[in-house]
Amino acid sequence: MTLVAHQKLPTDKVTIRMYRMGFGDCFLLSIPHEDGARRVLIDCGSIKKDPKLNKSTSEISKQVIKDIRDDEGKARIDILIASHRHKDHVAGFSDPVWDDVEVGEVWLPWTESDADPDALALRSLQDSVATRLNAILGARGKLGLAELAANALSNAEAMERLKTGFKTRDRRKPRYIGAEDTDPQAMTTPHLPGVVVHVLGPPRDVAVISRDLPHDDEELFLRLGVGNETGSEAERNLLQPFGREWVDDVAQILDPNHIDLLEKAISMDAENLLSAIEDSLNNTSIVLVFEIAGRFLLFPGDAQWGPWQQIMANDEATKLLRKVSFYKVSHHASHNGTPQKFVLDLVGKDTTDPLVAYVPVTPHGGYRDIPRPPLMEALSHRFDRLAISEIDKEQTGFVRQSKWSIDFEVEVDHTI
Repeated sequence: MTLVAHQKLPTDKVTIRMYRMGFGDCFLLSIPHEDGARRVLIDCGSIKKDPKLNKSTSEISKQVIKDIRDDEGKARIDILIASHRHKDHVAGFSDPVWDDVEVGEVWLPWTESDADPDALALRSLQDSVATRLNAILGARGKLGLAELAANALSNAEAMERLKTGFKTRDRRKPRYIGAEDTDPQAMTTPHLPGVVVHVLGPPRDVAVISRDLPHDDEELFLRLGVGNETGSEAERNLLQPFGREWVDDVAQILDPNHIDLLEKAISMDAENLLSAIEDSLNNTSIVLVFEIAGRFLLFPGDAQWGPWQQIMANDEATKLLRKVSFYKVSHHASHNGTPQKFVLDLVGKDTTDPLVAYVPVTPHGGYRDIPRPPLMEALSHRFDRLAISEIDKEQTGFVRQSKWSIDFEVEVDHTI
């Protein structure tokens, strides 16, 4: 299939491009600089097509690469970020088309490090449960939920390319975000001159990663109910792979904190355990605030309650949130992806810039009530401009150069 010509990005504006992935994320930032625009790509994955665009993840990956080619045909990304390894965020990177792309740095969550015993143990735990859940839910005929379990698997091909692939890499090894216990942390890199990146997540504490819901239901946008039914013997044995007899390397044996992560799964049925695994992976998301020419742009991946609670308890982090004028809505506008306190009391309180939000979503049968209506209503009241990826008509305040994506352009006084 012949794709459209690449979409030219402005050279005198910060441009935030949201691709129409369906149920998935893909964002391209173009930052003006005196020696040419610097580009940041955040995620590229999906578990369901945008039904109106009807393009596969592979086709959209090819379009992203067309969009970043220069006039000489070279495709380059200065910073490539995979927020976490859910399929709806990384599946696109399994396509060999990325082998033609030059990359400055790749950023991954600390939980993807192969040199970190805690990361290895956590990934082993999550993969084991997701594999068993996929089989159990598939056997029950609950194919939509089985697909969600598959979303939580390691996505090995995509992750391997992110760790070792691409045509060239200026920094050979990935930068593992959150590997140092400093939160928030201000980062700079020569690949983004003049830009400060504030790291707010993922958390290092496994207990925070496992925290999916607050005790106070009012903090969520109408928490969805969960059951407490005791599952069958086969389902309770989902915890079995975490035992000592299942690991060859003693460094991967779970300590009490890791065991506590899913201890409640013993009293859950398979569907609620799936929710627990989804939540724990979402909470490993990289959470970043980009400070660009006095503008603050927040990209939280799919962070849910645990990281949000930690962030909002930190004075320096809340100061940043009050300056944020752009927000990529967490976890496709789910009920527990964006706290009320953030929307009502924090975001944008210390800026006069228009507040802008992107919602990357299309309805998915396995996720009931996403996007969450009360959250969408709150966002529409609080933010000056709100764009939803699946809407294929013009959306006020945004630029659509083609059917593939939506742009928001931020004026800056000078190249950075």
